[in-house]
Amino acid sequence: MNVQLITKIFCLVTPDFVTVSQAVIFLFQRIGKALQPAK
Repeated sequence: MNVQLITKIFCLVTPDFVTVSQAVIFLFQRIGKALQPAK
């Protein structure tokens, strides 16, 4: 997926940059947990 497109969507949904950063970090954390093998 296009990073610029995702960033533009995030900016449209929430113009607050801090909220966007938190959302991106949360998303990466969810992906990281999903990639980890189930214990």
